[in-house]
Amino acid sequence: MRLAGRTGIVTGAARGIGAVTARALAVEGVNLTLFDRDGDGVTDVAREIAELGVRAIPVHGDVTNADDRARLVSVAEQELGPVDVLVNNAAIIEWVPFVQQSADRITEMVETNLTAPLLLARAVLPQMVQRRTGHLVTLCSLEGKVGIPHTATYGATKAALLVWNAALRAELDGSGVGVTAIAPGYVTGAGMWAAWNLPAPPLSGPVTPEKVANAVVRALRDNPQEIIVRSTPTRPLLAVAAIRPEIAGWLLKVMGIDKQMKSLISK
Repeated sequence: MRLAGRTGIVTGAARGIGAVTARALAVEGVNLTLFDRDGDGVTDVAREIAELGVRAIPVHGDVTNADDRARLVSVAEQELGPVDVLVNNAAIIEWVPFVQQSADRITEMVETNLTAPLLLARAVLPQMVQRRTGHLVTLCSLEGKVGIPHTATYGATKAALLVWNAALRAELDGSGVGVTAIAPGYVTGAGMWAAWNLPAPPLSGPVTPEKVANAVVRALRDNPQEIIVRSTPTRPLLAVAAIRPEIAGWLLKVMGIDKQMKSLISK
């Protein structure tokens, strides 16, 4: 996909990976509609991005609210034209033993992390297919490939997104619409580790938000099915874990992830 002059939506754009991704797309010349529950934050990001010479429209709302999703798509189309790119980034995480997680919180996480991305994609796909152009990019996680203790619900939603991404890509083969999942490892300077002012475990292969944003740009240009973003080799470890799942738990302890997850819970 040639990016200059295209139009895109980025959810969860007020901070972290969403904001950095929005800036990376703006540098490439993509006009953007930015969506987030933090109205002031997303307005600030839009104002900053507009200085890069593109149009940036902030929209305040909640991805779990059907009216807000409909308004987001309507504003994007009215202000910028048909949507060429959807970056499903908005997500929430909670560090808690599953047996202690409330039913309401589980429902909220599934609706935010899984249901909303599917329904937003469903809202923009018909026009993309009709125009035979467009791209869906979904921010997943390596936690969707290897179960991490104390974030079971989060991992479940990301695993589901990876399967959905693969199935949807097969359905849309030959349609002109690209579908890519981005699966980062732990991210420094954004997300859960930054929220607690803790460094990601060094052996986990942490990456910066900028590397994740660069992967989004690469996804739009090259249309791979999946991009893993990690600073150390990953696929051999995933292959071993797939063949011998019990090894994955041992690796988490060696990397120090299990210990640090428990430290987050104790805060």
